Amino acid sequence: MPNDRTPGSDTVDRPHVGWWVFVVGGMVLTGVLAFHPGAYAEWCALVTARIPQGLLRGIFVAALITHLGEGLYAWRLAQRAGLGSSATGWFLQTFTLGFPSLRLLRRRARVRGTALDVQRATLGRRQEPESSE
Repeated sequence: MPNDRTPGSDTVDRPHVGWWVFVVGGMVLTGVLAFHPGAYAEWCALVTARIPQGLLRGIFVAALITHLGEGLYAWRLAQRAGLGSSATGWFLQTFTLGFPSLRLLRRRARVRGTALDVQRATLGRRQEPESSE
């Protein structure tokens, strides 16, 4: 999915739809298998019984905690990069998707940081008194 947003805009970039299907589908499947005995029994009968349901619960909880941490980091990074209006959107998307969203935010923050550095340098040159040499 092409991204037609300008690098300096205060919006949330969206990862390819495949990431949404893969990550959300994987989290839902893991959660259902971890906490629904009937679904887990069906999985064991059709796929494998080698993964204990307790392990699936641990994986699911660890993934939720990891996604929460990534979401909080995304919110803070968006704030620091001057993307305050979209920081909540970045948090929600990163909490849902994890690294595919965070990767886009980090790229945006780098570009925006570079743009801000250039802008600061330009403003700094305008404010410096010209020498009479």
